[in-house]
Amino acid sequence: MADVSGPHKTPSDGELIPPDALRKALPQDIVSRLKQGDDKRIAQALVTLVKTEYMARHYSGPLPAPEDLKAYADCIQNGAERIMAMAERQAEHRTQLEKLVIHSQQRSGVRGQWMAFILSLVCLLLAAALAYLGHDNVAMVFGGGTVVSLASVFIIGKVLQNQDLRNKRAATPQ
Repeated sequence: MADVSGPHKTPSDGELIPPDALRKALPQDIVSRLKQGDDKRIAQALVTLVKTEYMARHYSGPLPAPEDLKAYADCIQNGAERIMAMAERQAEHRTQLEKLVIHSQQRSGVRGQWMAFILSLVCLLLAAALAYLGHDNVAMVFGGGTVVSLASVFIIGKVLQNQDLRNKRAATPQ
């Protein structure tokens, strides 16, 4: 674009008298449609040529971008060190929470397995007692139902575990 500096007035000043350099800055197709002294149309054409530039930055992570960290250090006493300490405390807190959740899930799983074992044992003992007392049909229902239920739980659990593993593999970038 040609140099547009020179003696001219802005639209707020009233009459606009651009220098020849302003005419040279315009694209040729616009200039060919303008008449000599058509200053208002030249001003409008120049306004349409104004280029607006938008810059966006995106940064993801527990810390600001290095440039931003330096800016914090420049304007806040110990700013960068304070931000680093805050990020370290947050990471430690998150790690402790994850350990707590994992431990709790493990305890819950073990507790559920013990309850299932006791319930199954009670049902099988009840089936044995019913069979001993001569109630064979009821004993078969209790004993067979218990065995089928246990097998179903283990099979369904294994299928769900395999699906979860496949989903995690698919979500992990290669």
